[in-house]
Amino acid sequence: MDTDESSDDDQQPQRGRNTRKQQQQQQFVKQRRRAHAAAAAATAAEESEDVMDEGDQHDDDEGQNASGSDQEEGLRSAGRQLRSAGTPLKNAPQPQPSQPQPKPRRRAATKQCTRQPEDVTRLLPPGLDEEMLRATQRFSLLFHGCGSKRALLHAFAAEALTDGGVLAIRGHMPGVTSKAVLAAVAAALAHKAARGASHDELLATIQAEPAGRRLYVILHNIDGPGLRSPEDQLWLGRLAQCPNVHLAASVDHVNAALLWDARACARFRWLWVEAPTYAAYEDETRDVPPLLTSCLQSSSKRGAATVLGTLVSSARAVFRVLAEHQLADPGAGGASQGLLFRMCRERFILNSEQALRSHLVEFRDHELVRGTPGPDGGELLYIPMEPDALRQVLEEMEGGGGGGGARGG
Repeated sequence: MDTDESSDDDQQPQRGRNTRKQQQQQQFVKQRRRAHAAAAAATAAEESEDVMDEGDQHDDDEGQNASGSDQEEGLRSAGRQLRSAGTPLKNAPQPQPSQPQPKPRRRAATKQCTRQPEDVTRLLPPGLDEEMLRATQRFSLLFHGCGSKRALLHAFAAEALTDGGVLAIRGHMPGVTSKAVLAAVAAALAHKAARGASHDELLATIQAEPAGRRLYVILHNIDGPGLRSPEDQLWLGRLAQCPNVHLAASVDHVNAALLWDARACARFRWLWVEAPTYAAYEDETRDVPPLLTSCLQSSSKRGAATVLGTLVSSARAVFRVLAEHQLADPGAGGASQGLLFRMCRERFILNSEQALRSHLVEFRDHELVRGTPGPDGGELLYIPMEPDALRQVLEEMEGGGGGGGARGG
């Protein structure tokens, strides 16, 4: 009995030591599990950051939050499985965090801003070329939408408008007016130049051509700076009414529809065609003066009007003759002094070259007139202004009574 009691007494300390050892092992296992879970969470966070860096930088915050919640849920689920199975830590399966699915990049879905010329006709619905070809016999086509429509109109003319002549006019060019458009159409139909003719004469020449001679006029930017006045739109509307002329035009200004009232729309018989190309306005902006140049032109226009108001009537008349010649023939580059004197003498403005030279000296001093070498070695005189600014100066002179033809010299 004593032996049994002594053995029980000896086993009690041994059991206590085993219990403490088991508790320490369990506590150690719990600590290792927590450390392992924390390390796995850190690894998953680093992997998610790498995936986001390689993916699109413009993903929404909602997708990131959803991915983070999926990772945390996966870690918690793996931890519950380990605790329920009682698997030793060294043999425990590694928790696999759920990988976030990369979202499609927004750049891939972005619509291209430029199109090749061979692709522009695909913007039109199938079979619309034939429909518009039939419509051009009764209506005028007006293409509108974001982007340059120059290549689209050229491709449409090459593929659909094959039963007549095609005349393309860039209405956004400086100096293009309704008279220039009528002159180009009359020259294309009559096969001869019609310089110096009025609007009525040009329109009569166009109407006199037989109706069988069909001409398609492609007018880029009918809302151009030189075509926006009601008078210009009136003459263009009368051109559209000619039976042998068929008009297809484009507009780019957001308020282009305000150019026409009910009567003007009835003359044009517009058929609006929506054709957004999203192409760059390269050709349209090539001839647009920069902001600094336009400001200088405005300043020179005001300065010219002020200086002309202080000159004698004969000097103002000489300036008008040179300005009208420059606007009528912009490709000439100017007028020689001899030509300017002959034009002034025909209008009974001057009767001596000495008087003309004195006026030219005054013009040069005020920078109203400049000289440039001509093709024959002589000097060509020109007014350093844009056509629109020069027309406005002449209108102000006409309104102020500065266009008198008093004899000088």
